[in-house]
Amino acid sequence: MKRLFFLAAGMFAMGCEDYLFAGLLPDISRSCIRVSVAVAQGCTSFGLAYILSVPLCVFWLSRKSVRYVLIMALLICIAGNVITLLSPNLMIYIVSRFVAGLGAGLFLPVAVAAGTQLVTPDFQGRALSVMWGSNIAGAVVGVPRGLWLADRMGWQAAVILILILATFAWMGVAIHKQVLRVQAPPPSLEEQLRLLVNPRVLAVIGVTFLTATGGLGLYTYVSQVLAGTENSTELAFSLWSVGGLIGMTGVGYVVDRISKPHVVMVMILAVLWLTITAIPVLRWVPVLGLLPFWFGVPWVGQP
Repeated sequence: MKRLFFLAAGMFAMGCEDYLFAGLLPDISRSCIRVSVAVAQGCTSFGLAYILSVPLCVFWLSRKSVRYVLIMALLICIAGNVITLLSPNLMIYIVSRFVAGLGAGLFLPVAVAAGTQLVTPDFQGRALSVMWGSNIAGAVVGVPRGLWLADRMGWQAAVILILILATFAWMGVAIHKQVLRVQAPPPSLEEQLRLLVNPRVLAVIGVTFLTATGGLGLYTYVSQVLAGTENSTELAFSLWSVGGLIGMTGVGYVVDRISKPHVVMVMILAVLWLTITAIPVLRWVPVLGLLPFWFGVPWVGQP
């Protein structure tokens, strides 16, 4: 399992990268972008890059070694964050988040696939747990620490933290010359596009899109939702991440016990609806206003 160390470090850095910026948007908009948080949506640019990274990964991975792809993905992510630090205006900031998202989107699936091939078959399940657990740990540990740094030293300190973590992972993958590979070549772009006309696949994509929009879309605006209340944004992000970790590890057990995944999905959607509906009322209530961020929303998309 020691072979996974630097890949897991990269997954941890990507966990920070994915979730930390939602909490930094107010400070970034006030200090350098000087537009409202609603306009400064680097998170949207970051997510769009995630989508585009999938066909790029298929094209690139078929021509380059896995190790080369991981090194370049981390370098792209690092470059994006450096540009973010130096962004003089909104346009450059949005471009910087797109570049960082492209690197993160390339790194995650390739790192997970390569990580399972670094261990023997009987350890592959644990390897997956280590990889995705490291990613969630980046949100659970990295987000509150990053927001703490931003509160005391400015948002730039939180971005520098991400840069340090990503650079450490990059140096490890580059210097530690492990033979990284994936078990099978990625499907062609034509094969992936063919899935988009499959009704069953479209149904799953539709549900995933709607739940992700309801859950992760809200994540971007947590700091604004709780603005003016007695509830801590930092604590809300921490509870969200812990809830996500519980949901990711626990939903498989629930599905196995019930043996009806569609029933579990309906239950989760019902809880999601109830918690999002409760937020406008409960957000003014100390402590209770934080419960929806732990109990319902983080379970989105886990099945």
